[in-house]
Amino acid sequence: MKTVTLVSLSGCHMDRADYSQAQEILTGAIAELGSESLLSALCYNNLGMCYKRMESFLLAEEYYLKSLRIREEFLPLEHPDVIQIAHNLGEMYRV
Repeated sequence: MKTVTLVSLSGCHMDRADYSQAQEILTGAIAELGSESLLSALCYNNLGMCYKRMESFLLAEEYYLKSLRIREEFLPLEHPDVIQIAHNLGEMYRV
């Protein structure tokens, strides 16, 4: 539950363009979770969104791909969470 709260809090920081605080929260959550869980995949996705907003597209791609790899490992390819990451990557490549 604590991690979900932290992910939500990081979203608030991203909405305020406080990207460094969002990154700190998300990397801390990943450190607590380990790097191979569905919640860590959510954190990687949100780091991707953070870097995309900062126009650091290579880092955004790196974190989106980490999230996608984990989700594909745990979920069927047609799962909405897998599709969402593919969508996020597509949106980033469009920029």
